[in-house]
Amino acid sequence: MWDTKHKFLDENELAETIIVNKEFFDPHIEVNIYNNKITFMNYAENTSIIIESKVVADAMRQAYELSWRGAEASKTN
Repeated sequence: MWDTKHKFLDENELAETIIVNKEFFDPHIEVNIYNNKITFMNYAENTSIIIESKVVADAMRQAYELSWRGAEASKTN
């Protein structure tokens, strides 16, 4: 599984992975937030969206932080 393989790389990549139950989160897309941009990528459909907006990027960062804290509180591993 991608999630357990990714978690295995945490130490080498100086990262932290939290695996949550697919019942709660199974997006089928990749989301990246960097600088003032957000990207949504759907590899299955070969589509992507890039939004360039500091306000939107900051809001997505806040949503990410809130989600991360909730995931930490309900760790399954």
